[in-house]
Amino acid sequence: MKKPLDFCIIRFLISSCLILTSMFLQAQTSEPWLWPIEGQKAGSGILYCPQGYIEKEFNYDHLVIGAPEGANVVCPVDGTVVSVAVSYQQSLDYLMYFRNPEISKSFDALIESVGKDYGEKNKSADLKFLSGQIGIKTADGKTVYIHGLTGERIFKTGQKIKRGEVIGKVAYWYFQVKASSICVTVSEKIASDPMTPFGIKTTFIKAEDVKPVKSLTVAQAKEDFLTFIDILRDAYPGLYDVLSEEELVKFTEKSVSELEGIGHNSEMRKDDKVSDSSIPVDSLSISYSEFRPFMYRVLSTIHDSHFYIQPSIWNKDKGYSNPDYQPAVYWGWFDDTLRITRATKEYEKYKGAQVISVNGITADSVKRIINSYTDEYESKVEDYPKYMLALWGMGNFFMPPYGTKKYDMLLELSDGTKLDIKGVPSKKRLPAYTTDFIDFVYINYYPEGYSHKMLNDSTAYLGLYTFQLNQTQIEDVVSFIDSVSTAARHLIIDVRNNAGGEVTVLNRIFSCIADDTLKVNGEARVNRKGGFPSMKYSLNYSFSTSDAPEDEIFPEFSTREGKSGFYSDSDDYTIRTLAPDSLVHFPGNVYVLTNENSISAATLLPAMVLRSHRGVIVGRETRTAYHFMNAMKFSDFRLPNSTITINVPLVHLVFDNAVVERTPYGRGVIPDYYVPLTLAEFEFRDGDAILNRALELIAQGQYLSPEDPFEAIDNPPVKSGKPYLLIAIVCAAVGAIIALLIFLLRRRLRK
Repeated sequence: MKKPLDFCIIRFLISSCLILTSMFLQAQTSEPWLWPIEGQKAGSGILYCPQGYIEKEFNYDHLVIGAPEGANVVCPVDGTVVSVAVSYQQSLDYLMYFRNPEISKSFDALIESVGKDYGEKNKSADLKFLSGQIGIKTADGKTVYIHGLTGERIFKTGQKIKRGEVIGKVAYWYFQVKASSICVTVSEKIASDPMTPFGIKTTFIKAEDVKPVKSLTVAQAKEDFLTFIDILRDAYPGLYDVLSEEELVKFTEKSVSELEGIGHNSEMRKDDKVSDSSIPVDSLSISYSEFRPFMYRVLSTIHDSHFYIQPSIWNKDKGYSNPDYQPAVYWGWFDDTLRITRATKEYEKYKGAQVISVNGITADSVKRIINSYTDEYESKVEDYPKYMLALWGMGNFFMPPYGTKKYDMLLELSDGTKLDIKGVPSKKRLPAYTTDFIDFVYINYYPEGYSHKMLNDSTAYLGLYTFQLNQTQIEDVVSFIDSVSTAARHLIIDVRNNAGGEVTVLNRIFSCIADDTLKVNGEARVNRKGGFPSMKYSLNYSFSTSDAPEDEIFPEFSTREGKSGFYSDSDDYTIRTLAPDSLVHFPGNVYVLTNENSISAATLLPAMVLRSHRGVIVGRETRTAYHFMNAMKFSDFRLPNSTITINVPLVHLVFDNAVVERTPYGRGVIPDYYVPLTLAEFEFRDGDAILNRALELIAQGQYLSPEDPFEAIDNPPVKSGKPYLLIAIVCAAVGAIIALLIFLLRRRLRK
């Protein structure tokens, strides 16, 4: 029998009401997930949020929470255990999983059993970051994964688990995150938002919702630039080592004017039929491809070796593929002359020829343009800009606005020759060049991060490509130094092309060569303890103007009388005293090799050797300054309109405040034996030029100058002030007079 239509409609309406009521009640009764660190409020301890960066890796969906090692981690929501494993995060996009489905084990037991085998097969892996992981599926279909765990509790898949239950302890999640931490990700078939479920403001953006910024108005570009200047004033403690306040004001005014000029001449206006005068300047458009290079020029003026622009958030790495075109020739500056440095066979005969102009731009103008884009070096360092001038022919000058995407170029040579050079199609195969620079670029590179060997009967070599070494590797390095302490008279320590790493590793290695306790006046300074207004643009710090201690980023810092900012002498930030190792000591001559890519900890090692008068430096000036650097904690600030993200260091670290002739303020560590960058070294004609120079010094018996440049500072002469000198003179005169009177009196009495 057919049901009346009215009855079906009524039933449909009743069912819909019931469903909507159920959904409403569920929404009313649902509550945010429990913060996974026991006893902490939601949002506490966040180190990295989605859409930010961990080092230079784009972080799409990881929520990284820092907490003391061993702190309890609790289950954030009722659910069912769907996975239990040990994992090792090799990169943000690649995770090694280890499961044992037949035998249930605790995280600690799994870590121990997996660690032995994995450590043998992957000696470069730091097993400190091998940790437990658990996946919990919730009633609404989400799965929350928590990584970075240790603990004795045993879980089984299918097991029910309640909100608030302790699931493990905080360990270490990823070797690029130095602090003890856990990582939370959420999945609903695909990566999902890990922040909203906890009831905190989210930074997560779905991949399909990330739209490239193609253009900005001049007003938006100004806003982004001025926002960045405000960020620097608020959060960047090294600002006035580069520019004075007066210079900063002039630079800001000049840059705003430059943005208006870009708006008038923008590529966005090439088809515009409307005159400039009829459009307000702030309404003119600037393309993203014009604004991003502008910001690079800003960073080249306010530069820092720990300061850089992150990759575009929509520029996802889809794996390596050959570029469509490559240049047929490369050029660069050597001996203050622009020369062709590399060429395909067709142009081989021009290699070494002097270039007068590139695409109609004179060589001197080319130099100015390159210098305007050179950043990521400290204060008054000189060798890194020279290095960029030499290698810029491998870089962006060929691209618009100075070249073409096909790398076509017009070169005029000093003999009057004009070359119309077309780029080489390279999608299927990269071009063959007659000179290879790979040996030069990869000096001191080792897959394991370090290498050691005996170069001859009396000279040992320790190459350190990084100070990010695990405990096993550190022990191997120390064991090597110990083994050569009696077998070798010379130790070469190579820190070229070393981007730094752990200060604890640096200290351990230096202690094995130190003769005496190193004492320096180190300190750390920040602009604020917390309440940074600029943090509203930060991707990895929460914005809070609260003075509450739990909202402070730097609670351990304090004020100092007569000084602005906040300071700390803690060993966590500074080196003040460092004693020699009690068991391992290399007593011979030490030669440290440096170049323009020795950064951060790789600047501190030669600085410590120099300051303690323990050895000589051979090579070129380091990229980080001798006296200071800005490092330790960083914020990724995203500009509101362009979405350009800039990594800004928050802590100003002073290694040494002694300014002497040997250490000019603002310069890097300057070698005792300087090896200028030449075309011959670039081409590797005679092998490794800096290492060869060190071996030559050893063969000639050249080493330390007997004069310690810091002697006058460390052992100042005792000053006898003028008042004391005057008193001494008066006392001497009075004594002489008294003696004379006594002599005369005795003589008279004899008479």
